[in-house]
Amino acid sequence: MSRTICEKDEEECLTVNGSHHDCSPALELQFISHLHVATYYLVSTVYSNLWHPVWDGCGVWDPSGKLEGEEKKKLEGQRLVDTLNWEWTPGRGILLDYDPVDFVVRMLKSPGGLVLVGDSISRQHWHAMYYTFRHMNITFDSNPKHLPLAGVANVEQFVLSKTSAMTKILQEKSGVPKSRMERPFFTLLEDHMGLGESDIRAITNAKPNYKWYHKFRRVEGWEDHLKWLAVPREGEEETVTEDTLVILNAGAHWSRHELGMLRAPTDAQEQVLLEDTYPRMIDLVTSRLSPIERTSIYYRSTSPGHPQCEDHSTPYKDMADARRKEQNLVQRLKETVSTPDDKKQRSRWDWDLFKPHNELWNRTIQMLTWILEKIVYTGVYQACSMIGRGCFWMDDNHQY
Repeated sequence: MSRTICEKDEEECLTVNGSHHDCSPALELQFISHLHVATYYLVSTVYSNLWHPVWDGCGVWDPSGKLEGEEKKKLEGQRLVDTLNWEWTPGRGILLDYDPVDFVVRMLKSPGGLVLVGDSISRQHWHAMYYTFRHMNITFDSNPKHLPLAGVANVEQFVLSKTSAMTKILQEKSGVPKSRMERPFFTLLEDHMGLGESDIRAITNAKPNYKWYHKFRRVEGWEDHLKWLAVPREGEEETVTEDTLVILNAGAHWSRHELGMLRAPTDAQEQVLLEDTYPRMIDLVTSRLSPIERTSIYYRSTSPGHPQCEDHSTPYKDMADARRKEQNLVQRLKETVSTPDDKKQRSRWDWDLFKPHNELWNRTIQMLTWILEKIVYTGVYQACSMIGRGCFWMDDNHQY
């Protein structure tokens, strides 16, 4: 596999050859030296992705349902071009520049780097972020054996490759000791509910004989592992000075559809039971995370799933347009299926509770604070806990 790195003001290009793991040392050192003087990089080819299948594009918008043969193939090709050329621009504020090298350096300056905790959306964020590292020839090992939770399902812990010249550059830029390089700079803990079976049974008042059939993706003891990641280490006091960052979500799977132990005479009464249960989960999670020192914890608000690509010819033009056209979520979900059972299932996904659940997180974080500051340019709420040194933040999409 090869890729070409070009400078903005020069025609000369450098081609670097390498596998998913490392370039040859000579070529990689040449590549690193080139990075120090380059002001702009254009990556024409990138490394293969070993964690996910190849994306084959969005479906064609076909309101008639009659496209076929060469006509459909031609439109699929154009659709792919349009998709790849589309560029998102924010409706307010500015999109800040993102440099994977600076990002990794910042993560190394904290004891535990960045930790994502949540559902499949968190996994997608993890995927999108780590792939940018590959663009810069930042290589890593996942779950090396010396780490706690190595080999545990639903856990990905990235430690920079020891043999990579880029790793040496990152260590120099961050100024951290060798001991920090042995620990993860980027971690995914895919835990859909945030709580385990015993906690869920307790806060839902499940009957003692309730048969547990659920297979929620879970990382048992993830809070303890987060504490291990975030704890400051002896000998790193002068250089590892930043907070460990945590992006947390526990939202979409908290529904009547998933929590079969919530039983009441009517669906509406069951939804009330769910609304009573959700703040208990928030209290448990925040009480366990707040005492963890040197952490900044961001709660990622839960948003409804977007419509299928093939249902639209173009993206929504802005957030206001999207909100206007995505109203009546439950009714629209039910319209996508035909049988009464399927319609009932869609309603029990409880997408209409995402907004009030997000607001519960927002209110809880405000209650925990001794300081509350609206940071306009990032659009988040800062909240430093009174009962510990953990610092909670809420993204600004809880109003969805």
